[in-house]
Amino acid sequence: MHLNYWEKLIVYYGYNLYLLRDDESALKLINGYALELCRGSNLYMANIHRLLGLIYLRQAEIKKAQESFKLAESYFEQAHSTYGIALCKFSIGYVFRSNFSELLNEDSA
Repeated sequence: MHLNYWEKLIVYYGYNLYLLRDDESALKLINGYALELCRGSNLYMANIHRLLGLIYLRQAEIKKAQESFKLAESYFEQAHSTYGIALCKFSIGYVFRSNFSELLNEDSA
């Protein structure tokens, strides 16, 4: 399964906005346009939800990040993308570990 031209364009543009730390524009792109474009493409939806998870993680919205990564993982599984599944599992583990560390620090204070 591959992304078509328009899907690639939107995914790349969204990741570029993320890399430029323009989270507000990336969220506008995703919520205002990207999620409505191709509901049928599992690979596209997986990439969009993974990008959402990265944005939420940077904004310290841990629960939203975790939900987005889990949703992305399920789309990657449907698309049979082992690379995507691995990326999501790493991201979910990173969020869990970061969140767990914060809880430990709160308990010791």
